[in-house]
Amino acid sequence: MSTQKQAVTVRDLAEEAKKRIVFLIICVVGLSYLMSLTSSSVWVNLPAAAFLIIIFRYLSLDFDMRRKAAAYKGKLSSVNISSQKKPFEGPKVIVEKSDWRRKVNSPVVEDAIDQFTRHLVSEWVTDLWYSRITPDRQGPEELAQIMNGVFGELSCRMRNINLIDLLTRDIINLICTHLELFRATQTKIEKRQPGLLTIERRDMELKFVLAVENKLHPALFSAEAEHKVVSSFFDAQ
Repeated sequence: MSTQKQAVTVRDLAEEAKKRIVFLIICVVGLSYLMSLTSSSVWVNLPAAAFLIIIFRYLSLDFDMRRKAAAYKGKLSSVNISSQKKPFEGPKVIVEKSDWRRKVNSPVVEDAIDQFTRHLVSEWVTDLWYSRITPDRQGPEELAQIMNGVFGELSCRMRNINLIDLLTRDIINLICTHLELFRATQTKIEKRQPGLLTIERRDMELKFVLAVENKLHPALFSAEAEHKVVSSFFDAQ
């Protein structure tokens, strides 16, 4: 009965995830279209719209998680009070928490991550092709633990980020720096080649001017350079 209820819960979570992804895409496109009323292209505003919606969604999820964690702790404290009234039943085995659970440090989030990763492994690995090769369950279990470790590390690092400084200082400074660099480069291009340029031609001119001034990001020189930058980034992680 519990297995059937868990399967229903996982299926409901998958359906809810699909609905939220579709809703997010619709919101991004709609917001970028509304922003395009003051700009010349929807694609220019698409990253900004996606960023605003993701930030809003992150804040709402953070509030929701805090509310659920508070409710869970209240329920846990009531259970502890009731358990203290029960007679002593002997020593109990203390199960040590795994490393990724200690990094998350939130029972509600831990259960949600574990259920999500196991659903992904079951949907895309075990049921899709792994069970046809071997009946072994150790491989999918290890894969789920690896994914849990990744989410645990991300959760630990996200907790160390000062969200207020990130939104009100770091991101704004980064955007302003890029805008100033773009405007200065655009002015130089207009002096060199006055007239209307196509998007492809403008991109080439921007790369050329920035490369001459040694301000072009290394990943934009070529496909090989982009591969090296991405590889070095993941190696550092």
